[in-house]
Amino acid sequence: MGDIKIFKTGHLLTDFQKAGLPGAETVFRKPLLTPESIGTEAIGMALFVLPAGQRTKPHVHASDSHTAIYVIQGTGTSHVGEEGEHVHRTHPGDVIYIPPGVKHFKINDGQEPIVAAVFRTNIGSMKHDQHLE
Repeated sequence: MGDIKIFKTGHLLTDFQKAGLPGAETVFRKPLLTPESIGTEAIGMALFVLPAGQRTKPHVHASDSHTAIYVIQGTGTSHVGEEGEHVHRTHPGDVIYIPPGVKHFKINDGQEPIVAAVFRTNIGSMKHDQHLE
């Protein structure tokens, strides 16, 4: 039988760094569960910050990667579809599910940063994401 792992990650809103992901140049990230820390690419977790007035670029996650996002702070809009035509307003406490292969992007049109916990399956497949703008 296995055991659980507890990771001491420090204060919630410290130790962020530029995400360094194509299409997310304005996003900051704090990795929490990585393939290196847990020994598997089956799942990953990170905190993301999208500053007020910023947006991500349209992108599509790999065909085998499901994403769930828990909004901790901030408001904005999530845009889905070929032209971002389906718009959903998001608030703290909302959970966003993004199936594989769905084109989407996020706009922070609020007055404070959006802080979100992002959970993703098959984290190793991130290298196959398509950044479209």
